[in-house]
Amino acid sequence: MLENWCWTPSQLKSLSRHYSTLSPEYLKSWEESAGGKPRPPEQIPDELIENLIRTKHVNDALFNLRQLHFGIFDMTVHEPKSHEEIENMNISATYNTLRKEIAQLDGPEVLGQGNEWGHGEATFGHLIGGYDAGYYGYLSSQVYSADMFYTAFHDDPMNKAEGRRYRHTVLERGGSQDEMKTLTEFLGREPKTDAFYRELGLA
Repeated sequence: MLENWCWTPSQLKSLSRHYSTLSPEYLKSWEESAGGKPRPPEQIPDELIENLIRTKHVNDALFNLRQLHFGIFDMTVHEPKSHEEIENMNISATYNTLRKEIAQLDGPEVLGQGNEWGHGEATFGHLIGGYDAGYYGYLSSQVYSADMFYTAFHDDPMNKAEGRRYRHTVLERGGSQDEMKTLTEFLGREPKTDAFYRELGLA
């Protein structure tokens, strides 16, 4: 949720500072390497902020398809009804087949090597890190945080009243009640995907 603020122009500006302004030593170091260039502004220029924000969603389609692949693979390997069924599951083939179906990315299978090539699942540390069929929460949290941010903060990121309401309604409650109850109370309604799609430029 809090990452949303790092993509607002006013906050990017307030968080920025050129290293040459931090101390006389840094300034001297910059001057030695600058070759006579004019000293840069203390804070990040507006044009650079605009360019950064423009790149925020570069490759988001691939990123989100990858998240879907991981989440669905995580659910798939936790679904077998017996120990025997999971022992008989070809994990690499399952991983690669889902990757192809979801992300539409070709692998060595298109060269006739079948779906058992490699062991991509071995690089997926979350699988055995205690998530237990909960990896989908990463993508879900992005949907919910976009809904919260667009509802309360998008038009006025530093709104003090909304900030206090977020603090009291969400942060102070923590895990003391069901998270969906907290989310619904903050939004004043059931969560929706509209803001997530809007953030990605799809709505």
